[in-house]
This record gives sequence, structure tokens and C-alpha cells, in this order.
Amino acid sequence: MTRDQIADLFFSTNKSKTSNCNLVLKRLRRDGYIQADTTTQPYVYYPNPASTKIGGQKTNHYLLIVDFYKQILMYGYPKEFIVEPKFQKGEPEPDIYMHWKGAPWFIEIQRSIYSEKMITDKIKRYESYFLSDKWTEKRNHFGHVWLITEREYNVKSEHFRVFQSKDVNEFMDKNAIKDQ
Repeated sequence: MTRDQIADLFFSTNKSKTSNCNLVLKRLRRDGYIQADTTTQPYVYYPNPASTKIGGQKTNHYLLIVDFYKQILMYGYPKEFIVEPKFQKGEPEPDIYMHWKGAPWFIEIQRSIYSEKMITDKIKRYESYFLSDKWTEKRNHFGHVWLITEREYNVKSEHFRVFQSKDVNEFMDKNAIKDQ
């Protein structure tokens, strides 16, 4: 996470949230709990040891996931929020699984341009998973698939709803999701 993301999530009620955040992050780095990519401004922080390459390609993807989480919080806390949950080979590989607003959600954050075929194949993996009934072992409702993307794709499913939006605010503007 960036320093600003950490400050927003954990120090938002402090009078000097950025200063307080910097002091805590400095202490955590000194004591070896976290590492920082000091080539970026603000710094990007990683656990120690880091689970991904510092400054690597996955970093921006994880920063987008944190931004998505921050946006979701503006509309209510998810009961569950799992980053890159592990399924079996050939099954969906969502960026996030969450239980929010009374329903399960599979979130795909697509900032790269995908072909229609690639997105269709991704939705087909969700359909296969739905039809397999494996999901019933963990939950009683399959839920929805939500694509966070700059481009609108021509995808849908007979078995579940597929939502698309650029971000959470656009999604909330387009869809009447009840508070639960």
C-alpha cells in the first residue's frame, strides 16, 4: 500500500493523519516488519518478507485493489474481503471475493485491455464453476460477477448477473444496491 492509502485506512480520524502515519511506518521499517519502495512518491510499503517483487508488475494491481477497498468502504463494510482467493485449476481466479450488501461478489479488476474472447472465456469459467455446484460447499448463494474496467464488454450469463463499471461510484450510480 502507499503511505496515503495507509493513512486513509488507519489514520483518518487523527488530526495529523499523514504525520502520524509516517511516524508509525518509520518505526515499523526500523523494526523490520515492513519494507518500502523508496523509488516512488509516496513510498509503497510491503510486508517483510515481501510476497511479491518490490516495484514489480503486480504492485500496481495490488494498489488498485486497495483503492477498490477504500471505495467500497464509502458504501458499507464488507463482511468478507479476500484478495486473490485460491480455487482449483480451471476455475475462476477473481481478484477479490467479498460478501457485501447481503450478497457474494466476485470482483475482476481489468485495467489492461482484454479481447472480447478473453473476457468471454473468463465468464465461462465462472459459469462452469456455477454449474459444478462446488461453490455450495462454502456458501448458499453464488452471487454476482463485477468487472471493474474502463471498457464495456459484451458479456452476460444466464446463471448470474455480470456488472461492469469504471469504479465503485459509477456502479452505485448505475445500480440500486440496498444497504444491508
